[in-house]
Amino acid sequence: VSTSSKAAMRTAFTSRPRSIQCVLLLATFCLALMALLLLYRPAELTAKHTPALSGEPAGEGIQRLLAKHRAAAAGAYMGTQASNTGWSFSPLCLTRRPLLVYGVGCGMDVSWDIGMAEKYGADVFLFDPTPKSVQYVQRVVAGYAGEERMESGGRLSFTAEGLAQKPGEITFAMPVDPGHVSMRNVELADEAMRAKGKTVTAKVDSLGNWMSARGHEYLDVFKIDIEGSEYGVLESLVVDDFLPFTQLLVEFHGRFLGEGGDAKKRHDDMLKGLREKGFEVIWEQNAGQEVAFLKVEDLGYCETGDARRVPRKTPGGE
Repeated sequence: VSTSSKAAMRTAFTSRPRSIQCVLLLATFCLALMALLLLYRPAELTAKHTPALSGEPAGEGIQRLLAKHRAAAAGAYMGTQASNTGWSFSPLCLTRRPLLVYGVGCGMDVSWDIGMAEKYGADVFLFDPTPKSVQYVQRVVAGYAGEERMESGGRLSFTAEGLAQKPGEITFAMPVDPGHVSMRNVELADEAMRAKGKTVTAKVDSLGNWMSARGHEYLDVFKIDIEGSEYGVLESLVVDDFLPFTQLLVEFHGRFLGEGGDAKKRHDDMLKGLREKGFEVIWEQNAGQEVAFLKVEDLGYCETGDARRVPRKTPGGE
């Protein structure tokens, strides 16, 4: 730009009223600031919240982090392995407080849940409507000073309800052997259970209602062992796109769905649905009966602790 042109521009600017000069200067500053943000902010966010290292393809970064979590899960088993009431999980996602854990389906062994409270300082919320389980878990919780906090900061609480797609009551078939504990939705009961004919009707509620009643927006771990009812519950959560948890631990009871291709297809579709929602397997045992999933979308949170976790991608309620 020539000297005469610069002088003309300066004269045009200074000849304007001072208020207009201030507006023009402010607008110029804002435009420059926006340009800087556009240039540098995406790079900062990417480096901070995505799994990939700088210069590393995102897919490779995700697989690298998943491998790290799988290795961590391999050494994090808690519970009673002999009775298949223990679980592995990634402790790398459990370093920040508060930690919220829901354990649905307690049976007669809550050693894993106690471990989460004692070792990791988690608030563990237990749910089970089974009569024997209710008596057992209430004694356990009372033994830990009711719902008071432990030295670790953890806490146990218990609600005598079952998990379902919606609130209400469900009739459960009792086990044939009186020494056994687990009951089953009558729709999933086998011939022997139906022949015995002993049933119990219990209150059930949805995950969304449980969380809303307790003021919870997101869970660190959601563990379910509900004797075949996991399929209906998880299918509903997938369809509703309501998956408010970083880690999902499931005991699958596909054998209760019956024999033949339909049962296998339902199980395979369940796994496919979870994978499509971003859940990857980080641990399993007993040929995939007990499985731990980790939400890929939350890997950034597990790494930095400040990435936002979103319970629902689409609007709407349960």
